[in-house]
Amino acid sequence: MTSEERHLRHHWEPTLDAVQLVSNRREFADRNSRDVQNQTPNESRPPMGDNVGSSTGTTSLHLPASMKLTGEDNWPLFKEAIENLLDVNGLGKFISVRTKPPKQVDDEDESDSAEYTKWKEWKANDSKAKLILLYNIDKSLVGLILGKKTAKEMMDSLNQRYEGSGWVTKYHALVEFYTIKYDDFDSLAEFIVAYKNAIEKMEALKIHPQQPLHYTMLFIAALSDKFGMWAERQRSLARTATRPASLDDLIANISDEARHSKDDPSGALSPPPSVDVEPRPNIESPTANNERPNSEHIEPPLDFEPPLDFDREPPLDEQPRGEQPLDEQPPGLERHVQEKRAKRAYCVSCQENKEDWKPYGYEKRLQRSQISWALGTGATSAAQAPTNKRKDTRGYRVRGSRTQWYCPTSLSYYTIKESSPIAACVMLLLPEKDVSQLLHCLTSTQCQELLNALTSALGAFSGEKTTSCQPVIHQPIRSHIVTKAGNASLFMPVSDTSTTAIKVVTISGNGGDLNGIINIFSPEGRLMGLLGAVEATAFRTALATMSLFTRCTSLRRTRVVIFGSGNQAEWHARLALLLVPEEVKTITFINRGRQRLEKLSRRLLPQLQQRYPNVYINILPKEGTEDFDGRLRSELSASDVIFCCTPSTEPLFPHFYLQSTDNGAFKPRFISMIGSYKPHMQEIDSITLLSGGGRIYVDSKEACLEESGELIKANVRAEQLVEIGELFVPQQKLEEVTVPRGCNVVFKCVGMGIMDLVIGRKLLDIASESGFGNQIDGF
Repeated sequence: MTSEERHLRHHWEPTLDAVQLVSNRREFADRNSRDVQNQTPNESRPPMGDNVGSSTGTTSLHLPASMKLTGEDNWPLFKEAIENLLDVNGLGKFISVRTKPPKQVDDEDESDSAEYTKWKEWKANDSKAKLILLYNIDKSLVGLILGKKTAKEMMDSLNQRYEGSGWVTKYHALVEFYTIKYDDFDSLAEFIVAYKNAIEKMEALKIHPQQPLHYTMLFIAALSDKFGMWAERQRSLARTATRPASLDDLIANISDEARHSKDDPSGALSPPPSVDVEPRPNIESPTANNERPNSEHIEPPLDFEPPLDFDREPPLDEQPRGEQPLDEQPPGLERHVQEKRAKRAYCVSCQENKEDWKPYGYEKRLQRSQISWALGTGATSAAQAPTNKRKDTRGYRVRGSRTQWYCPTSLSYYTIKESSPIAACVMLLLPEKDVSQLLHCLTSTQCQELLNALTSALGAFSGEKTTSCQPVIHQPIRSHIVTKAGNASLFMPVSDTSTTAIKVVTISGNGGDLNGIINIFSPEGRLMGLLGAVEATAFRTALATMSLFTRCTSLRRTRVVIFGSGNQAEWHARLALLLVPEEVKTITFINRGRQRLEKLSRRLLPQLQQRYPNVYINILPKEGTEDFDGRLRSELSASDVIFCCTPSTEPLFPHFYLQSTDNGAFKPRFISMIGSYKPHMQEIDSITLLSGGGRIYVDSKEACLEESGELIKANVRAEQLVEIGELFVPQQKLEEVTVPRGCNVVFKCVGMGIMDLVIGRKLLDIASESGFGNQIDGF
């Protein structure tokens, strides 16, 4: 037993059984000994009272600190450790996909039956498994598993968050395999273990190539930078050998040579002298005499990158029967190919660089095309691919509207087709449930990216009004229809030239829930995605408020009052805490009805209080509250921020409620109104509306002057309005909003289609990367 293992046994005896299951490799103990040595025995022992009995003896509910889930970085370590900890406690089956819970029995008459006893026992053990998961997750991540009914649902939620599902899981497995390099590991042994684990993961997902040559050639390539001479020798042997060496043969060979490399510096594992290394051929330009090298005698370098420009004719090793060489094709064919490429070759995720893929990166395109090959063509190797996919050592060839890439690492051809993800023919379906889950899992970084995308779009929208250039953003007037049954549907089309969208929202005539969907199209009219509009609309409206709120840094933002009890109110609270978490200390929700407010409280407060324990959150319903007006005035006079999120037809409070009850003074505040959207609606009175020192911030001047009841009743003119997009015009972008002395910052928003387009497009990108939604190929 090594000293590290003795140290681990001394400090972690209660959880040693679980740790030993994880630490079959010596590297595991080495990784965790440093963390254990930094702790005192009292600190490192789990709290008393958490031990539970199991069939294996006394175990613990806690993992070592280094194994607890803190984010994506240590997810693989946590997953392995928590599975084994549950196994030690006899609870491993409660997160297994093969285990089905027994039939639930709630009938008191059957309380003595065997089925009822089995159900109660299963429920108790499942609760214990849930408790173990809860104990071993950082408190900032608890929101990912709160509300899940079973331990399996908790684990599935974490799996989906950090690994994705379906196509995304396979994508990450292929990326891990095709990008593995020796330089990412501390030793040769660690690299070999990781390489074999990557192969096992692909085999488990049934996406592994059947040809062993894929494994051996990539293994050699991954070690060629560190062990150049050994790699060159193995490639030479592979070209001449009658039976290619297997992966196990290569591992045994390099392991043997590694053991002797210290005693023999001239061994094969020594890096080759720089003078002996052949310079990498310049594949970006033809040879000096315009002669194509003989592909039968030249092997492409393992770090080969195909050229990305089509300014020259691609060399072709051989032409299929019935097809002329490219230089003998009819005039205009090359231009047609270039136009075809420029028309369809662009990054679906960022919608930029349509004319050139270079900024998007060869490696990422190659990985995606590998996945298109593995999941789309049905071929598991180059040998099984269609015969017209002949290898080309120069990297690519053009056949009409297709571009084929040759990967010298895996010795396979990959075709980027019109139906591949890169060609924007994969449609992502994101139902309302997935939209809600995705938004609730957003990190502060992702939220800031969404905010930046929204402010850029608002800046472009307002900036177009000051230039004579042809507009990029097209936003026709929204239209609506009302059926005989009283169902009202609203249509909001918009385009920013690179993407087109239309949101359709329907309000039931019988008072049912709001329903809607956002459709996102490519420039060519292909449907890129569909996502539920209800949660996304609430989120993007609150995010529009945050675009101004986060820049009012000179204002105090400690006490927040929110009028409303719906999705809009919820997202104003969530985003305020997510974007300025250090400033907000108190949030008060105010609503006329008690039932909806209490429902919001039961759903939202536990999550926010778990994530932000230092923030005090309370509710104030008008219904059933004694001295409501007095308490309302007290809350408003002390407030720093007021978010109005109700379709009220009369002011929610009189202006003098903002006056201090101590000295009668008015302090500057941030006040927003997003709930009223018709001329007869009004959330604040005219005095409060005009308390901004002659400035009222709006999302759109034209829309607010036509639809905002507050502005109409106060006879506000266009020159009194400032579009928030003017703050984000690239040449005049402001990081901080100046507030006149003794004045409020007043913001009115009625919503625009460009907000739906930008946020909907970004949510589709995040969902695709995170594994949310359902992908439909070739739609």
